[in-house]
Amino acid sequence: LAFLSGLVGVFFSALTIVMVLAVSASLFVSLTFIPMMASKFFGREPGKLRIHQVTERFFSAMEDTYSSMLAWGLENRKKVIASALLLLFLTFLGFRTIGTELTPDPDTGDISITFSLPEGTRLEVTDELVREVVSYCQETIPEAQLVFGIDGMEEEGFSVAVGLQAGTNIGTVGVKLVDKNERDRSAFEIANDIRNWIRTKPGIEDMTVLVSSPIKAMFMGSKPLDIEIYGDDLKQVTGVAEMIASGLAEIPGTADISVSRRQDRPELWVEPDREKAAHLGVNTAAVSRTARIYFAGYETSESFWEGEDDFPIRVRLREEQRNSREIFGRLIVPSASGAPVRLSSVAMMKDEVGPPQIERKNRQRYVTVGANVHGRSLGEVTADARGMVDAGESPESDRGSLGGQVREQQEAFQQMGLVGLLGVIPVDMGIGRER
Repeated sequence: LAFLSGLVGVFFSALTIVMVLAVSASLFVSLTFIPMMASKFFGREPGKLRIHQVTERFFSAMEDTYSSMLAWGLENRKKVIASALLLLFLTFLGFRTIGTELTPDPDTGDISITFSLPEGTRLEVTDELVREVVSYCQETIPEAQLVFGIDGMEEEGFSVAVGLQAGTNIGTVGVKLVDKNERDRSAFEIANDIRNWIRTKPGIEDMTVLVSSPIKAMFMGSKPLDIEIYGDDLKQVTGVAEMIASGLAEIPGTADISVSRRQDRPELWVEPDREKAAHLGVNTAAVSRTARIYFAGYETSESFWEGEDDFPIRVRLREEQRNSREIFGRLIVPSASGAPVRLSSVAMMKDEVGPPQIERKNRQRYVTVGANVHGRSLGEVTADARGMVDAGESPESDRGSLGGQVREQQEAFQQMGLVGLLGVIPVDMGIGRER
């Protein structure tokens, strides 16, 4: 147990220490304290002690019962072997019919709702939908103790650093319920009602409803069922992911199905003309630096002070100027000779679209199809999803694998099986040696 890794290692590492300390303390007590106390309390003849008489009758009866059962087993070996094989068969049958989970989902009384609207949605539109969801929760959930909403997620800083979706199109609503002893419905039933209502709202591209607080949901990462599709052609991989998402929607027990590849955003591409730039003494690094400074801004070393508070100063074009290609083309790019050169003289600008982010793992591009599980066990839904993926047609260049809690569950079961096998082998070796 001490050498297990992953989630199982986290669970059993502390148990290993407890077992070692408990066995060591038991050994110490059995060699020191128990013999001393036995010499004090059992100094008389054993037959004269009432406790000895009671325990002796009990152990004698148990020994006689065991002897008779052992004799019957030796006389009916075929029946014993058949019964053992039947129990073994029923055990394996139970593993195939009973659902499996990595960890049980506790009713914490916290519900987190996160949804995303189409790319480019204004913050006012997201705020309106967030307020509508908050009002619905306040009016239809009498068990709600606290309801709050968050409009949008910043596209810089902490949100991006932890891998969260960012933008004015992201909305989050949190619901805190009263204690489960004070309500008739579970948090999972309430979350499912919220999920069914939000599905009726137009314009929502992705939605996740979890029985967890928004802060915990932020760090939980992937959904319980994740299917990762790897490939070099991002459009082709996205097509396969959307096909798998459609298949998951038909599997009972799946909810909040989403594709990690987000809708392409409009972009302004600046492509330097290397021949013109070299003729005018401008390098591509200067073109890139100029576009970045004027568009994203440059934070100066000076600060603006207001009382005891200081605010950093960032210099960049105004919003209406950043959205104007004409003004953007008149930006001045420094040259090697010191002469000013317009950006439009050394670069061509055109409108294009591109992905907001590209996910990579082991230097390979991939897209994730995620789904929450409701009403069925994770093992049952995973088996159906694996069969659906294996039966589907996908290009040979693309490959898929299961991730999220499914991967953790597989690794946990493999390690627990290995631990069980290592526990049985020494016992069998000891029995064989005694024989």
